[in-house]
Amino acid sequence: MTPILVLADDLSGAAEVAGGFLGRDADLTLHLGAGRVTSGVTVVDLDTRTMSAADAARTVAEALDGIPTDTRVVKKIDSLLRGHIGAEVGVLAKRGPVLVAAALPALRRRVEGGVLHVDGTPLHETDSWHAELSLPPRTVAELFGSGDITICDAQTDADLDRIVVDAGPDVQLVGTAALAAAVARTLPAAPVPVSPRDGRAVLVVVGTAAPAAREQIAALDPDGRATVTVGARQLLCDKADPEPVRHALARGTAVLTIGGAVEPAETTAVCRALATYVADLQRTVQPDLVLTGGETARAVVDAIGITTLRPVHQIHHGAVVSEASDGRRIVTRPGSFGESDSLVAIVRYLTRQKDQS
Repeated sequence: MTPILVLADDLSGAAEVAGGFLGRDADLTLHLGAGRVTSGVTVVDLDTRTMSAADAARTVAEALDGIPTDTRVVKKIDSLLRGHIGAEVGVLAKRGPVLVAAALPALRRRVEGGVLHVDGTPLHETDSWHAELSLPPRTVAELFGSGDITICDAQTDADLDRIVVDAGPDVQLVGTAALAAAVARTLPAAPVPVSPRDGRAVLVVVGTAAPAAREQIAALDPDGRATVTVGARQLLCDKADPEPVRHALARGTAVLTIGGAVEPAETTAVCRALATYVADLQRTVQPDLVLTGGETARAVVDAIGITTLRPVHQIHHGAVVSEASDGRRIVTRPGSFGESDSLVAIVRYLTRQKDQS
């Protein structure tokens, strides 16, 4: 088969893409940082979302340097158009033609007339960028400069299937995980690998600022007994006590959230402090992990020393179970994804696996 390389800017997005290739007849690898392109599907989290635009562009260029000439390149972008999309796609445009299809039909995010709509409302008229330092683009085209860049409208997965089929082999594809899934659907079907079973506790780390997270936590832990909230100021000052989380994990499942206001400029520092806090917990217990939000997910796996992930199951769209290099299971999910029962479904999957072991 033609090698496929998918470059993502955060970990939850990379895992979301990998989930779309489960059940396809191709070797699938997920690298944390640039790795060797295999003969199958190579998904890479370049972790560029937290970088400057210049560093993001340089990182993408380095990841593309020396790849086999017949490789199908897919650049995964955020479905709300966050991140350094213009700078990163500019690198692709220097290599050759680029086709952009930014729709994510499963979450009702569609592109009509070159404008991304979220639940029928133009992105720039929503509050989807409430945690960002800048304003959202009014059109997809606003993100890009010069180059051979074609922007496609798409409302359904069938639209994306047609876009992929019609694109020439030398065209570089840019889009959400839905576009990557359309690429996956061109491959033959194959059995899905089975996730291992063990008796670990489950730690849910909610690092997202998405409003839906509160409802999802309430559905998982309605009486609040399993939820531990640590203050952002305590994390930043390294004064957060890990014992309440350890006590909750002793009962099976713990939910870790951040309390207090977090300014957009502090987001990265808070994520890293949260990751350090989670890593400190590992000295006495190594639970399975549920990580919401791409920046949080990558910070945590880096802090605890995870080097590779093998995707094995997708619980719902974007909620992907991977086997970690240390033997545990890690579920990653973009922060804004999932219905109110998302965390319930994820934890039920992990604990049901234990109940059946």
